[in-house]
Amino acid sequence: MYKLSVAGAMFACLLAAAPASAQNGKGKEPGKGKEPDKGGKSELVIHAKAAGKLSPRLNAVKMSGGQLVGTAPNNGVVVSVSDPAKVEKKLRDAGAKVGRERPDKVQQNQRLLLTVKKGDKMEAGLKKAGLKILDRHSVEGSTLLLVEVTGKLDAKLVGEIEKFAELEHAEMDNALSVPVQPSVAPKNDKLGIESIGAKLPNDPEFPKLWGMNNIRAPIAWNKVVKSSAVVAVIDTGVDGTHEDLKGRLVPGFDFVRNVPNVIDEFGHGTHCAGTIGAIGHNKKGVAGVCWEVKIMPVRFLDKNGSGSTFNAVKAIDFARTKGARVMSNSWGGGSYSKALDDAIGRAEKAGILFVAAAGNSGADNDATPFYPASYKHGNILVVAAIDVTDQKAGFSNFGKKSVHLGAPGVGIFSTVPKSGPLGDPSGYRFLQGTSMATPHVSGSAALILGLQAHKNDKATQLRSEILKHVRKVPALNGKTTTGGTLDIGFIN
Repeated sequence: MYKLSVAGAMFACLLAAAPASAQNGKGKEPGKGKEPDKGGKSELVIHAKAAGKLSPRLNAVKMSGGQLVGTAPNNGVVVSVSDPAKVEKKLRDAGAKVGRERPDKVQQNQRLLLTVKKGDKMEAGLKKAGLKILDRHSVEGSTLLLVEVTGKLDAKLVGEIEKFAELEHAEMDNALSVPVQPSVAPKNDKLGIESIGAKLPNDPEFPKLWGMNNIRAPIAWNKVVKSSAVVAVIDTGVDGTHEDLKGRLVPGFDFVRNVPNVIDEFGHGTHCAGTIGAIGHNKKGVAGVCWEVKIMPVRFLDKNGSGSTFNAVKAIDFARTKGARVMSNSWGGGSYSKALDDAIGRAEKAGILFVAAAGNSGADNDATPFYPASYKHGNILVVAAIDVTDQKAGFSNFGKKSVHLGAPGVGIFSTVPKSGPLGDPSGYRFLQGTSMATPHVSGSAALILGLQAHKNDKATQLRSEILKHVRKVPALNGKTTTGGTLDIGFIN
């Protein structure tokens, strides 16, 4: 799917509101903007443009001359200022949007991301300014610093940060999280596979996988069922002990615990991994789109489904450098981040397909961008959710210019851990969201890479193959760039 999270409406897989991020503090209660008190202080809600080395939010704080109260949706900030009338006029004259009514969701945030020249000597200066370096991430000649403000985040501090000669860009560390919604089996009499000449696996729960029939996977399986490609599941982790995933995982990394051994304490990533590549024809559970594929678990979302932009950047760069051909991203939230934008750009240069969930708030992404789906890169493939009757799911975001295709995302049965918020003692359950639609596309990309003629395809070629073969459906006409939903039956 605001915080970075596993999917949408907030996130790609839920209709519920995202939890507050533990990293960035507790969200404030909804409330109206404060009128000036006797001391002349008042809160202004400001939306400004980026300027120089500063992101829109930090530039807004600097322009206001005040102190940050919290962040607001769509790159906004709530700032406490003196002489609000004078400040408001100044901001409006400079092209900023200013209001007095506080948004429903105001998130406290004392963490910043600073992109600096590699080999920087800023540490002493940052400490003197009231900033504590929490972590570093080296990327192509630069270093991304995660810093925490130990005092007040105000215009004076932003001005001091901007003056550092080594600074390339400064922004706030968006909180990301995963709202997810359980689902039940779709009410439809035709969930089973009926395709004539289809190749069907012997997995006992396969008849529940209406999505496989919808995308015509059984037809494609006549031609190919496995791939040597590596699909990175950038998410809450993957349960590598699961009976339907065991032996399919390649080394990944857990950026929540900072260890190579990845676990899934939430369950969302395991569900996505099952749709991509649960072992097919093993007389157990379900079958993924690609029956035999290499799954790289890269965890940046914690046991509550929450994470940060900083760790998302590290996760994407890890997958890029460790051989991923496809990245499956069933999460979203936060505002525009240059650091995250740059990380996806590095994946694009490496020819890696970045499949992203459109989001779960039923919104038009053309009008209100949803990240990471709304970044402008040629390797991004954005997925909306459809139901068993080929209707766009009510919760699914859409966009005639920004969302590419649909895929099954309602009543999706897949693998989960046996415990945790989304776990089930059986190891399987139904979930719904654009989070669930996304792995159908990621698994299909892996299946295409399993064909001899396409084994060396880069992101743009994979993207083109998938988009030119969509199945047109009326419900997606004008709602996606193709007006269609995923169909891999062409592989046959």
